[in-house]
Amino acid sequence: METLVEEKPAEVKVENKTLVQLRGRKTMLFPFHINDMLAFIRLHRNDRKGYLGQFCFKYMSEAEAVNYLHHLLAFNKIHIWTAYTKEIKSRFAGFVYLSDIEKYKCVISGVMDTEFVHGLSRELRRDKYTYSEDAFRALIRHVFTTSIIRIEANCTEGNRLSFNLCKKVGFVIEGCRRKAMEMDGEFYNVLYLSILKEEHKDAI
Repeated sequence: METLVEEKPAEVKVENKTLVQLRGRKTMLFPFHINDMLAFIRLHRNDRKGYLGQFCFKYMSEAEAVNYLHHLLAFNKIHIWTAYTKEIKSRFAGFVYLSDIEKYKCVISGVMDTEFVHGLSRELRRDKYTYSEDAFRALIRHVFTTSIIRIEANCTEGNRLSFNLCKKVGFVIEGCRRKAMEMDGEFYNVLYLSILKEEHKDAI
């Protein structure tokens, strides 16, 4: 008779103390701390257009959302960094994180504070170097110092901000899964992008 072995959490603290602090040109990325949980959940809940469907926190109570995020962290399902600006009066900017982590690949995502999202579209059109871009580049640069050779990203077809940001930092579109995401009774096409280690060219 087969014996079932209970899954045990990896030896990673909820605060992800094994992750390193990262420096960009405009941002500092600190390993996620348990005190950041509510801010992480709040930003995802404020996603009124359903762009962040990966985390359906809006359908959970606050306690359920905290427990779910705690589980993801404890079992190494997600690695999160909290982003702050490098200005003299440093400000909270948002989060960047990795999920679906395997030995050679992972998925990168991010969610920025509302203040930094305003005007992002205009800044991208003017080809300005944004806080979001800087945080993504800092994390991508770090990831490619590990065994990972492929970073993936995805966004709904209508999410032009995320799509344009991914393209700007070097991601290549691989395809589209039609009506692959359901949100509030509507179905959305999902675009899939990736960047390979040998393709990576960091901003000067």
